[in-house]
Amino acid sequence: MASDAARTQWVEKRIKGASATIWDVGTAAFEVKVVLESGSTEYFIGVTPSELLQTQQEMLRVGRPNWLHVINRSLTSNGHAEWAQVARQFPVSRGIGEEVCMKFDGNAVTLSYDSTSLGPYLVPAGKYFPCVLAFYPDTALTIQYRPLCKRKCCESQICDKLFRDRKFTDASIMCGGHQIPVHRCVLAAVSPVFERMLESGMREGHTTTIEIQDVSPEAIEIMVRYIYKGDALPMSTQLSALFVLGNRYMIPSLVSDIGDLMVQQLDKINGKDILHVVRRHATCADEFSVELWDKLTAKLHGDRELMQGVMETFCCTSADEISHH
Repeated sequence: MASDAARTQWVEKRIKGASATIWDVGTAAFEVKVVLESGSTEYFIGVTPSELLQTQQEMLRVGRPNWLHVINRSLTSNGHAEWAQVARQFPVSRGIGEEVCMKFDGNAVTLSYDSTSLGPYLVPAGKYFPCVLAFYPDTALTIQYRPLCKRKCCESQICDKLFRDRKFTDASIMCGGHQIPVHRCVLAAVSPVFERMLESGMREGHTTTIEIQDVSPEAIEIMVRYIYKGDALPMSTQLSALFVLGNRYMIPSLVSDIGDLMVQQLDKINGKDILHVVRRHATCADEFSVELWDKLTAKLHGDRELMQGVMETFCCTSADEISHH
């Protein structure tokens, strides 16, 4: 499955005690998961531009350059409330064994727990490191982290220009009568499926045309934008189609990013399609889709109004299908 490839190897570390743990993941973008194992429940998770800080006091002296989020403690009455960029939605109540996930794409921080997602919170330009700060000596935390691929600035600028100008294209994607010009080398570099299709022995290699007819041209254009630029700006109703395309053409980062958007933007309008497509992939034992399904159902169970809206959409669709028979 394509989304299996989305699982870059996680690295695990365990910490205990009142200290700041800061490390270099090796890439500008990264993802961190923290689970409270035992002890006092208060800690910070976030990013910082300095890897030299070791204690809470040192971090307090540094001030605003730290972008940290507090877990299980309110800073509203704290004299240091101005020293960090603390999200208004926090503190989050987390107990023993419960997880907080942070994703940093090089420009912004996003946090998630259960079915809730907070952010993205933009940070100033610069190099940042993940940081976890414990307050008390009995706090024990398990930290998992992994690098996320992020294009270098010059590479990003080149791909932006290729996407914007569409000069010297040597292939095209046909969808619903629409022709989308592309560069074979770009598609092949991102998707092993496109690479095989465009090899000389395949029909698409001879015609330099790839036909995709089961999704909208708008969804194809968004996928192409993602291949070139590494970002997607879909309407919530297009998430299911993009999830299918990401899996079909083995673009794991697209699958992962669209999965995050599905959890954030799940509503009564797109709920039926999202749940259907994720469940279909989850029943094929796709690990990422199984985890995504759990997040989606947890969000439904935690929001009665959303659950009712999605159920009504299912019922209305079923009634329409019956009436047409």
